Order: sequence, then structure tokens, then C-alpha cells
Amino acid sequence: MQLKVRSVPEVYIFATVVSVVTCTLVALMTPLFYPIDPVPNPPSFAFILICNLLVTLSITFMVCIWGGYQLLEMYRLSQILKQLVERDKLTDAATRDHFFRRIQELEGPAGVSLMIDIDLFKSVNDTFGHLAGDQVIRRVADVLKSNVRRDDIVCRFGGEEFVLFLPGATPEEGWAIAERIRADVADQVVEVDEARIEVTTSIGGSIKGGTEPIDASLKRADQCLYRAKATGRNKCVAFIPPLEEAVGA
Repeated sequence: MQLKVRSVPEVYIFATVVSVVTCTLVALMTPLFYPIDPVPNPPSFAFILICNLLVTLSITFMVCIWGGYQLLEMYRLSQILKQLVERDKLTDAATRDHFFRRIQELEGPAGVSLMIDIDLFKSVNDTFGHLAGDQVIRRVADVLKSNVRRDDIVCRFGGEEFVLFLPGATPEEGWAIAERIRADVADQVVEVDEARIEVTTSIGGSIKGGTEPIDASLKRADQCLYRAKATGRNKCVAFIPPLEEAVGA
């Protein structure tokens, strides 16, 4: 089991616990080394015990404080590394690799997959610049995160495309979330210098069976996303088996 120290108070708790345990061991072992044979003017057992405890406590506590801060720094560095690996730097959404890892951890969940793409995003970059495009992507990501449930997974899949997985969601719940996202994004205005940027999203949705690979569900959702874009954009299209037909709004 890996020892973790997550905060400064935990450093002092760690040092205190180790010091108490060490002093207890010293107190138990001191009688084993107390001289039995009479010697001239022997120091009292209490005096030896107190000296041993004071020396042990002072050394152990200071060493443990130093060690605790090293553990704290290791924990902080591990959290930074975890953030870099698991979270997209621009949007704080899950990375693509972390998305698939989370799906595996859920052990074959049923639910709803959503593919979301910002409509005509290239024109935003071409007209207002890439920094403005980054602000638009962040705003859309914020809308996604504010419209999902606690256990839902929001992932930046690449560029201006996002993937959502809603474990345990019914088709009706998935459709309601998709429509709410679409409407909320359309209501957003990103102000850059004196420009006001408004964008829309196209969304494709698919039901994922419990034993079905996530890739199959994402493929159907991507096909629905393509249809949403081909039929006018700013709309949701869902694939709901076993009907095997797309339903658009």
C-alpha cells in the first residue's frame, strides 16, 4: 500500500504518529538494556528512559517532518501528472485515452453515447483567430459539463468535437440532455475584443447495450452526427435500436 500525504496537516499527523510509535518501542526496549550488574552511582532507570525518549522524539519528529514534506511534494507532482494525462488542458474535459479507460472501469455499462461537433468552426478560426476559437471551445465545454449528471463522462475527442457517455441513461434522458445542450450552446455569445461570436452544435446520439463495445455505439452516434450536419446543422439526430432508424428534430 502506497503511503500518501495530501496536505500540510497530514505531514504533522504523519510525523506525530510515527514519533509516538517509535517512542513506544523505545520505552518497551529500554528495560532490556538497563544495566543489571551494580555499578558505582548508576543513573536511575527513569533518567535513562526520559533521555532515550527525548532523543528519539526530537530526531524522529524532525526526520518525519522532512519525509512528510517529501511525500507531500510527490503527491502534488503525481496529481499534476494525472491532470495532464486525464484532463484536456484547454477545456478540463476528459482526454480521449481517459475516456476509454473510464468506460473500461465501468465494466460494460449500458447508456447513451453523444457525439457533439461545433458547426462551421473553421470559419471562427479563419475570421476571429485561433485564440477566439479556443474561447469558443472552452465555452462549449462549460455548457456540456453544466448539463450532464455527476457520473456522466465529458470528453474532448479532438479539435472541436466532444463525446459524452451517459451511463444508465434512457433514450428519453439522453435525448433531453442532447437537446438542452444544443439549445444552451445556441444561446451563448462569446465576446472577443469588439466581436460577438455565436455558434451552434450538431449532435448525434446512440444507445449502447451493456455488452456492446463503446466503439460500436460511437460509430452509430458519429453517423447520426454526420446526418445532423448534412440536413441543416444545429440539430440532434439519434439512432435508437432495434428500430434502426434515425430520429431528428
